Amino acid sequence: MKTLPPSRGRRIPAGFTVIELIAVLTVLAILISLGGSSAYVRLRQGNRDRETIALDALAAGMTNAARSVRYIPSTSDWVATLAARLDCAEVQVGANASGNTRVYMVDPAINVTLPYTQTGAGMSSSTAPGSVAAPPDGLRFLFLSSTADALPSLSGITFDTLWNNVPGTLPAGWPGSWKGDAADLQIRRVDLRGLMMRLILNNVDAYTGAIWQIDGAPSTLTLPGSSQKSAWYFDGSFVSLHDNAGALYSRYVLKADTSYTFQSGGWSPHLTSNGKGPGVDLCDDAAAFLATPPPPFRSDRCGADQHAVVDEMCNYLKSYNRWSNDGFRRSDDSSEDDDDNNHDHSDPEQQSPRYRNSKECQNRVKTFSKNACK
Repeated sequence: MKTLPPSRGRRIPAGFTVIELIAVLTVLAILISLGGSSAYVRLRQGNRDRETIALDALAAGMTNAARSVRYIPSTSDWVATLAARLDCAEVQVGANASGNTRVYMVDPAINVTLPYTQTGAGMSSSTAPGSVAAPPDGLRFLFLSSTADALPSLSGITFDTLWNNVPGTLPAGWPGSWKGDAADLQIRRVDLRGLMMRLILNNVDAYTGAIWQIDGAPSTLTLPGSSQKSAWYFDGSFVSLHDNAGALYSRYVLKADTSYTFQSGGWSPHLTSNGKGPGVDLCDDAAAFLATPPPPFRSDRCGADQHAVVDEMCNYLKSYNRWSNDGFRRSDDSSEDDDDNNHDHSDPEQQSPRYRNSKECQNRVKTFSKNACK
């Protein structure tokens, strides 16, 4: 069979040259590399974002355990405790999405034995007469996690170094062999000191025990006669106070440093800053107040300082005493009865001079105290 010659003017296309093929493959490699790098960056950032949310949940769970069930976990049971609080598997608490183990650290300065469950004893308890329980130390905790390499040994790095570390940087002394960026290290801080409230109980009855109870205690407790107890309890704790027959007298929720006094078979709130309780000569407090350094000079204080406040307070006490000797008479009308609704005391001209003087002294105490605190 005879082979036909190619048509005139028609050319057979040539293939890629080696140089063109190499150029195409290089461009493809660059595009694939860029796409892969972008995906890797997004993956790492996604792991960091998820870990941020997870550590926030762990910190909230620990705070919730302290506030709700009055419990602080130790390094041996923190995983089980927080898994129960967050209703998740323990493996989700102990390790992150990258498969790295999380670390739970306790301030070595802590003076509370962990795990801690609140009882009537409280923290930093003191029963010495006139003493005040010092705030509990070391209620600081850390969660550490890495979304890159596993966490290295932290034996050479102090707790305070980690606590004070600036976010986005590696702590001083961090091993250089660790493969990861500063953003891959996440530190979450939990400070429970703000949840602790000081409770002071004073029993001024010499021969009667004062019965009380704190939630979490298995039974009522008795404070002996002429004694005092000072300790720290979690915010929101219920303080149950009983009369000398054991019946519930009153119940309070701890929301601030507070004290209560037992006398004549009953309790009454008595706020104090020094734990001395009632019946103490105010001269001690006044002397301590006058001995403190005066506030820095400011023209708008109008000369108010400790001495001015004490002087005005003394004037108020004297004027109040004179008003009491006058039978607490408010109106200048001698026929006044005990029904305040029958008299208009808003008119200074109709007010009793001693009542009016007492009110004026009271207002001066308020004004001088406010100016001294500017």
